[in-house]
Amino acid sequence: MTTVAYDGKSVAVDSYITEEDLVVDFHYEKIKEIGEVTFFLCGDADSFDTLIRKYFNPSLKEEGDISAIIIDEGIVKLAEMDGENFSCKLATFPLALGSGTSLALGAMDAGASALAAVSIAAKRDIYSGGRVHYRDV
Repeated sequence: MTTVAYDGKSVAVDSYITEEDLVVDFHYEKIKEIGEVTFFLCGDADSFDTLIRKYFNPSLKEEGDISAIIIDEGIVKLAEMDGENFSCKLATFPLALGSGTSLALGAMDAGASALAAVSIAAKRDIYSGGRVHYRDV
């Protein structure tokens, strides 16, 4: 899946794409920038564009299984899609998404930055890994 983490100062995400129990891409860019809005995406890669469209137009009738941490004009939000259900709210920190959530949260609770937390999660979570990308808020 993925690990995305937000520590109040920055957001970080790994770069693995997996299918079942295989890594199919080691260097996938899970950060998408649309104008001034930055998406850190987690979940079904085929739904990445769906969540982005839904964020800008919530009335669209599309389905997906995905979540994202979004920076929009310096405001950090959590967006989630479950089928046609879409929600978006202000994010609190520490926050982590994906298969490495518990590992990343534990690392941030112990004082790690979002970048370090995703790196730590990727050491133990078989669905997270590769290069870790981040952006400051």
